[in-house]
Amino acid sequence: MLQLKIAAQPEWLEPAHGVRVKMLPPSTPVIVEARRISAGLMVAHGVEMDDDGVGHMGQALFVMTAAYVAAGALEWEGVADDTGSPAQTLTPDQVVALLGQEPEIFDFFDRGYASEVYALMSEKKGSSPSPSGSSGREADPTAGTAADDSTAGAKASPAPSTGTRRKPRKAAASGTSSTPAPAS
Repeated sequence: MLQLKIAAQPEWLEPAHGVRVKMLPPSTPVIVEARRISAGLMVAHGVEMDDDGVGHMGQALFVMTAAYVAAGALEWEGVADDTGSPAQTLTPDQVVALLGQEPEIFDFFDRGYASEVYALMSEKKGSSPSPSGSSGREADPTAGTAADDSTAGAKASPAPSTGTRRKPRKAAASGTSSTPAPAS
């Protein structure tokens, strides 16, 4: 049964350098708004699709993180516009500029807020593609690591057996030892 949660309140985050950003909690509306924002940012920043998908994956991932931040950000402090005055607006292009010039702030949001959004998106029951979209198939939950194309069809050989097998022991009664007492 799906349990409804009361929406959390926005909170102030302090990534670095005196910057404070009031962020909405990760939610479906933030994801939807981020998708809208990212479409415009991808065009504005020249991120194009090629035959294999996105031509510049790193740039696309940067733009997606910026879109999540822009979608969730309500207001900020400690950010100046190009004249040195406190920024009165908070636009997706300003978020891109901030994250692009301050790697520490980018990392803060990429490893924090954007990761929480990706986690929310992957909470669907069943399988989902990886957050980067690089997985088109369901992962084997027992695999531990993803296999590349050259090893995808390979099968592991079983571990060699020693030829001797132990018989399972019965569990000892509570408070007693399973080892016989030494003879006196």
